[in-house]
Parts: sequence; C-alpha cells; structure tokens
Amino acid sequence: MAQAGGDGVAAQAVRAARSGESRRFSARVVHSRQTRLGVVAGRCERGCMSWGMVVAGGAVVLLLVWLLRRAGAPVSPVVAVAVVVAALLVVGWRWREGRWAEWWWPVPWVLTVVGVPLGLADVRHRRLPDVVTLPAYPAMATALTVAAVSGGGVTLLAGAAAGVLVFGGVHLVVHRVEPARLGAGDVKLAGVLGAVLGALGWASVAVAAVVAAGLSAVVAVGAQVRAIARRARRAEPASGRPASAAPSEGGSRAGGRPASAGEPNRTFRPASAATSEGGSRAGGGSASAGEPNDVLRPASAASPNGGSRAGGRPASVTAGTSSPPRDGPCPHRAIRCGVPHGPALVVAAWMCAVFPGLGSGVVPS
Repeated sequence: MAQAGGDGVAAQAVRAARSGESRRFSARVVHSRQTRLGVVAGRCERGCMSWGMVVAGGAVVLLLVWLLRRAGAPVSPVVAVAVVVAALLVVGWRWREGRWAEWWWPVPWVLTVVGVPLGLADVRHRRLPDVVTLPAYPAMATALTVAAVSGGGVTLLAGAAAGVLVFGGVHLVVHRVEPARLGAGDVKLAGVLGAVLGALGWASVAVAAVVAAGLSAVVAVGAQVRAIARRARRAEPASGRPASAAPSEGGSRAGGRPASAGEPNRTFRPASAATSEGGSRAGGGSASAGEPNDVLRPASAASPNGGSRAGGRPASVTAGTSSPPRDGPCPHRAIRCGVPHGPALVVAAWMCAVFPGLGSGVVPS
C-alpha cells in the first residue's frame, strides 16, 4: 500500500516536470518567434526609411538644380538625380547594416543632397553659387542638431562648430594668399563641410584635407597633360605649311619680289575690300560702285587689329585690346579658369561621413 502511494507521488512529479519543461519550451518558442518578427519588422522599417531617403533626396535635388539654373549655373537634372540616388543608396545600405549609429543618418543625407549639385556646378561653370551654398549652413545645422538630440550629445555640436572655424578658416587663409587657386565659393563650401568633419573628429578633418588636396592635384595634372597635347596637335599643321604661305605673314610685293626690311609693306587691294573695313577711302569720301577697284593702300590699314588709316586717322579697332573669347568654362573671371576644388572637397567629406573611422564617435563599439 505504501509502495503504491510512493509510485503515485513519483508519477505526479514526473508529470509536473514534463509539464514545466513543456511550458518553458513553449515560452522559448514564443520568444524566438517574437525576436524573429521584431528583426524582420526592424529590417522592413529600415528599408522603407532608406527608400524614403532616396525619394526625398531626388525631389530636393531637383529644386536645387532649378535654383542653380536661375543663378546662371545650370547643370543636368538627369545627371544630378542619378548621382544623388546612387550616393543615397550607399548611405541607406550603410545605415541598414548598422555601420554607424542610427542618429547619424541626417548628416550624410544633407551632405549628399547639397554637395552633389554644387560639385557639378563647379565642374561645369567653375562656380559655387550662394543661392545653394549659403542655405546649406542652416540645413546642415538642423541635421547636426537632430543627430545631437537623438543620441550624439552636446559634444557633437561642439566638434561641428570647431570644424567650421578650423576647416573653413584654413581655406580662407589660402584664399587670401592665393586667390587665383582657391575661390570664395570654395571657402564657403569648406565651412559647411567642416561642420561634418568636426563632428566626426579631428582625424577626419586631416584625412579630408589630404584626400581633397590629392584629388585636386590629380585633376590638375590631367588638365595640364591635356593642354600640352592640345597645343602639340595645333602646332603640327603649322610646322608642315608650304613655303608659299610665308608671304601672308612677311608680306610680298605685287610683282612677286619680297619686300625688304626698309621698304614699306604695300599691297594692291580692291576698293570694295578697303571700304568694308575702314568705311571710307583716304580722302574721306565713300567709294562708289563706278570707280576703279585698283586703289593702292598700305597693308597696315587693311589689318583687322588696327594701326591707322591712310588719311592719318586711327582705326576703329585698337591693336592688342581685343577681348578673349567668352565661350568656355571661364567666361568672365580668371579665377574660374583654374582647377575646381569644390568637387574634391565634397568627395572627401562624403567619404569620411559615410565610411567613418572607429574613433569618430558615430561607429558603434
């Protein structure tokens, strides 16, 4: 009887243990399912937000392209949107993979959206218009403030302010010393980028400065090589000209005998050709259609760049004062004809912001 009672107690204990294990197993299953669902939901949320970044960036860059067009520095909207979308896809990928803190994403987003159209404008027009450069300051300040409130802390804002002063100040000094090498627009852009680099740390400031200088040097060497090759191609036809073309430069008499150094360089020209440049003959009257066409005029009066007319009056065009062509990328400032430094600054700052180092403070430990 006692043995039967003991067996019943043991059976109850076994059943209780089994029921407890089943409950614990059920709890583990439920927890793992909830964890997997949370991970999937988090990934979906990050994916939706990253695509939202791309769409919003494309819309904002179209507005900036329109502003650049109004400022006289138009860029291709297709190229601008394509570059911004590609860069924001990289930003979204880095954010989804958790390569840096979640609160950092507004900073590289603003940097990409503002920096790409400015870089394209600098490449094409050698200009960084204030209509985009100056509003970039409050936009970047807002992004850094959001990042600081979300988890970056006050040290993030302090580093950004120091970066503006140091990075922008160095470029300002270079602009004062060598204004032909660095424009005022580059200085303004350097202030915006210095805020990003200062928030990342002083190592990022140094790396960005070195990378930007290296990229600009490579572009300058490439431009110099292209200029030398272009001059060489232009010199080839001139060196292979026949000797019969020489009288066009040195001048020859009408009878074929070359003029000596002490004799006046005179040539026979039709009166119609003479009046097409000077507007009147040596006597001051206009040439009529019935007068002879063999009027003897000094060659200097027929030159398009000036000298004096046969009557002693100066020509309407003064020699050596013709304005340079205005159809290139440097229409009205000599400073624009140098190598653009803005794109190199944007690329260097973007690389530091999207691929920060371990000591930057935005990479999770």
